[in-house]
Amino acid sequence: MEKIDRRAIKSEITKRLLFESATQLFREKGFYATTIEDIAAAAGTSVGAFYYHFCCKEDLVYTWADDLDQKYNEYYLTQMQQPMHGNALEIIHGMFYLSLDIYSRWGCAFAAVSY
Repeated sequence: MEKIDRRAIKSEITKRLLFESATQLFREKGFYATTIEDIAAAAGTSVGAFYYHFCCKEDLVYTWADDLDQKYNEYYLTQMQQPMHGNALEIIHGMFYLSLDIYSRWGCAFAAVSY
């Protein structure tokens, strides 16, 4: 049973490494100029490992969008749990600043492709 857990952990680490490598390459080269081969090489894995975790480059954008949705949801739930969470405009401002922070860290490549 322990061996299966280690495999699952290693698999998750590889997936995260591929995602982070792709993110960096998209910032440097752009989404369309980055190849799957580039991503696998930057992550120190094979193209086959890429396809094990992602069906295509666009799948990375979906993963990013899921992460973004989760961050928005966490922010919203945190705001709603506070006794004096402010008015709707303050919450929207907060989400706007959260978006700016996320897009500045992830780069415009994801924003351009996702929209």
